[in-house]
Amino acid sequence: MNIVFFQGLVVALSGVVAIKANAFLLAASVSPLTSLIFSAGAAVIVRTFLLFLITEGNRWRFLRCIIDPRSKFEGHWIIRLKEHIERPYAYACIQYNPDSKSYMYRGAGFDIDGNLGSHWLDPEIKFDLKSGKIEYLAEATLTDSDGEILKNWGHITFEKDTFGNEYTRGQGFFVDFGTVFRKSHFSLDRLYEKDIHELTKLKKIKTHDDMSLLMVKYHLKRLSNKPKEHELVKQNNHPLFFNLIQVAGVIDEEEASLIVNSGVKILGFPLRLDFHKPDLSECDAGIIIKKLDSNIHCLLITHLDNAEEILNLCNDLNVNIVQIYADIIISELIKIKHSKPEIIIIKSLIVGKQTLVSIEGNVNELSPYVDAFIVDTYDPETRSSGATGKAHDWNVSKKIVEISPKPVILAGGLTPKNVKSAILNVKPAGVDVHTGVEDETGRKKSGLIKKFIAEADSAFTELSSQHLNDYPD
Repeated sequence: MNIVFFQGLVVALSGVVAIKANAFLLAASVSPLTSLIFSAGAAVIVRTFLLFLITEGNRWRFLRCIIDPRSKFEGHWIIRLKEHIERPYAYACIQYNPDSKSYMYRGAGFDIDGNLGSHWLDPEIKFDLKSGKIEYLAEATLTDSDGEILKNWGHITFEKDTFGNEYTRGQGFFVDFGTVFRKSHFSLDRLYEKDIHELTKLKKIKTHDDMSLLMVKYHLKRLSNKPKEHELVKQNNHPLFFNLIQVAGVIDEEEASLIVNSGVKILGFPLRLDFHKPDLSECDAGIIIKKLDSNIHCLLITHLDNAEEILNLCNDLNVNIVQIYADIIISELIKIKHSKPEIIIIKSLIVGKQTLVSIEGNVNELSPYVDAFIVDTYDPETRSSGATGKAHDWNVSKKIVEISPKPVILAGGLTPKNVKSAILNVKPAGVDVHTGVEDETGRKKSGLIKKFIAEADSAFTELSSQHLNDYPD
C-alpha cells in the first residue's frame, strides 16, 4: 500500500459518505437542494480530514505504521562489525523527519568500553522496498588516536537474511579521509524500546552518553550469552607454552650466540615495527636464524597487520612462530592459519593502552584464532607498545591469565630482580624479556640472562609444587 492508493480510497469513501448522507436526509424529508448541500459538505469534510491524515499522518507513529511501509525500519539498530576489533559496534537510529517528510539516519561507532569513535548523520535515507534494502550515504566525523577530527564518507546497505524474513546483515563501502577505500560486512540486531530499557533502564536514547551505555551493556550481554564457537586453533596447548622463557631483541650474530649459550631456547626478532627501530636488518636476521641449531625456536615480532606480508616475512626468515602487536582483524588471522596451518600465532594484549574490559573482549574474540597471548606494557610518553622497559599492573595480567582459554606470556619491565615475583603473582605460561637483561650500552649480558633464567625456573618450579599440593593423596 502507498499514498496514491490511500488517496484513491479517500475519494471513494467521500463519495460513499455523500451518497449515504443524501439518502439519509431525503428519508428525513429534507428538501433535495438542502440534502445535496449538506451531503456534499459532509463529503468535503471527510475527504479533507482523511487527506490530512494521509499527508500529515506520518507525524504520528501509529499512523505511519498503517500508511507508510518505510516505517517498519524505524527504530534502533545495533551494527556488529565482525572484522573490526578496535571499534566493533555502532548504534543506528532510523527516525521520521517531519520537515522533509522522509526518514533520517543518525548513528555512532564505539569500542567495547563505550568510547565514542565516530558519529554520522544522513537526513534522507533511500528505500528499495522491492529488493528489501535500505541505503544511506553519510558523512562521518571520526576522532583518531591523536584526538584529531577526521572525516569519512560511507554508503551502507541493510539486507534481509537468506530466507528474506528479517534484516540481519548488511555491507558498507567507506572512503577514509578521502584516500583509503574499505569494504565491510556486518551483522544487525534490532532493539525495541523494551530491550533498551532492560539493558540501560533508559526510556529513550538521546545523547552519545546514552548510546555509550547501551553499547557497553549490549557487549556484556553478548559475552554472557555467547555460545562456544568452533575454533580454528585447537584447544590443546602447544608444548612450547610450558614454562616458556623468551629473550627478544637480537642485535647481531655475536649476541644471538651469547643468548643461546646462556641457556635460552626461544629468541624473538622484532622487525617491521611501528615506533622502534629494528635491532638488525631482515637479511641479517635471516642469516642468524639459519645458523642456529634446530632445537632453538625463533619467532618474528612484528606490527604488520596484513596476512600476506606476515606470511612472506615468516617464509623469508624461515620461522613458524609470529608475535603480532598490530590491531589485526580476524579475517587476516584466518588467512594466516589457512595458508600455513603449522604457524603459531601469539597476539599481544597491551595493558595501559586498553582497559581490562576491552582486553577481556579481545581475549574472547581472538581466542579461536590464536595459539597464545602476550601481555605487554604501553608507554604513553613514547606511545610504544612493548620494549618499554616498564612493568604494568600485574593484577591485570593475573586476571587475563584467569579468563584466557589460551596460554598467556607475561612481558613488560621484567628483570632478574622481579621475574620470580611476577611469575608467582600472575602465574603465566611463560615470560618474555628484552631490555631487562641489557646493560647501559643496550647489549645483552650473559650474567643477567642466566640470573633471569634461574629466577624464572625457580618460580615455575614453585608453582608446579603448589599445583601438586592442591591434589589430595
